[in-house]
Amino acid sequence: MQDSLESLNKLVKLIDGNFALHSELMPIFYHHLDPKKIPHPTHPPPNVIHTLKMATTALEGIAACVDAQHKSENGALMTSIETHWPVKIWKWTHFLLIHCFSKPMLNSIDGEFRLHVYFTTMGLLSVLAEETGLRVTIGSTPGLIAIITKLWIAEAKKEGGVCFKASTVLERFVSAPKPGWLDQIIAAADNNPTVVAKTILERIRANLLEPGVLSTDYAAIHKDLLIAMGFSQAATPAVCHALRSHHSIPTITKAMLCLSSDRHANAPPHSTRIPDRFISQCLTFCIIYLDMSFIDSEDAGTWIAQAIDAQLIPAFLKSTRFFVHDGALKQICPKILGDVIPQYLVYRSVLRAVARSLKNIRRIGLEGLVPENGPFRDSWSTLNELANERLGIKAHYDKDPSLVICGNPPVSVSRRASHTSLNALQCSKIDELGEFMRCSGCELASFVSIAFYLSFLNFLVAQGLLVHFCSRACQQLAWKQANHRALCKGVQARRRGELYPAIVRRSPDMCDNRGCSRTDLQAR
Repeated sequence: MQDSLESLNKLVKLIDGNFALHSELMPIFYHHLDPKKIPHPTHPPPNVIHTLKMATTALEGIAACVDAQHKSENGALMTSIETHWPVKIWKWTHFLLIHCFSKPMLNSIDGEFRLHVYFTTMGLLSVLAEETGLRVTIGSTPGLIAIITKLWIAEAKKEGGVCFKASTVLERFVSAPKPGWLDQIIAAADNNPTVVAKTILERIRANLLEPGVLSTDYAAIHKDLLIAMGFSQAATPAVCHALRSHHSIPTITKAMLCLSSDRHANAPPHSTRIPDRFISQCLTFCIIYLDMSFIDSEDAGTWIAQAIDAQLIPAFLKSTRFFVHDGALKQICPKILGDVIPQYLVYRSVLRAVARSLKNIRRIGLEGLVPENGPFRDSWSTLNELANERLGIKAHYDKDPSLVICGNPPVSVSRRASHTSLNALQCSKIDELGEFMRCSGCELASFVSIAFYLSFLNFLVAQGLLVHFCSRACQQLAWKQANHRALCKGVQARRRGELYPAIVRRSPDMCDNRGCSRTDLQAR
């Protein structure tokens, strides 16, 4: 029964895509997975290392047979796997993961063999879970999803000195979940959806945005993006909220920009070039996640502003060369650029972000990446036209940005200087780019008519309000040391007395006198 490790390795290499050999080899592999051979974790026999290596090689052989079976329609192997899974395959896989990797039972188990065990067991589970029928069998095994989840979290914390492999298994249970699977993942993360969200984002950042000693694992990036998308599609509110609260929008946007850059599209000579089709799939997962976040959230304006500040539009431009490889990418990018973003140009934060982004794109010459024709070109033109229109409207009602000065005490001024005149304490920074923020307490955000807006604007100017701040620090000092507290609270008190309309989130100068944005009017 091939008790030699060398002979067993030769049998595994014989498979190499030859599915016809599985009927002869599987009994040999099952023989070395006899549960009676599983050693005691605290009192192992003298030849335990040889036994462990034989079992690990047998699991490699089963994974090779299943991988070869993917090219065949013969279901006999799958039936055989389902029969031997609970008694032999899972018992040995569980033992190896717990007692040879997570908590090595012997000092003689070196780091190299631990990693070999980890790669083998993760590879086997990933191949088995790829088959729909086996995925249900495996996912129904008590404790399996919990173990994989804990290893997935440990990888993000860089525990155990391993590469990112657990996501290749966990993704199988997230992308097509059965009832209870996602709950098991959250339960294994200490019943804390935030742990799940932070793990997803930490893995993406560590693997793609902050590459370290290990080379970038694109397969893991592919799977972690799918996990993020899977939780969003499965409508798990707690995880979705935690993802967005922990900056998933900027992280996924930066991942998209990074994937579309030359650093990943053109690998160095000593490494294997990543296929464009694979990168386009990762880009598609990024854009689908962003699209779902923009559509399904009441805070879409906030998320869109975050994405644009994280260079969403340059990422779109750099992704155009991958359109030929993925129809979804080619369809969703123009939709967000020409349909979704323009709807939120009524928000000052979005308008400012778009203006900055378009200015930078022109400065570094990225406009040349826009296709000469097609939906993306049309969406690009639409965004530019509407952004310029909104900026024109904004400039009409705002003070000249070149004259906007931060009129608040600088950060370095101490509280003891509060008796000094305001002019002596002014920060004096000039808002050359129109990026200073206006106090939301003073600023009115909905008006029954433009005439009323202009009259109230004159009132605020006369009262010394409409103050602009270059930073939160200046705003806080102005509130404490200047007269802004009394003036601002006075305006808000008058609003509460219904002397002025209440504040709403959409900016008034982006709307007509009926309260509709120009985008709303165009849609009618």
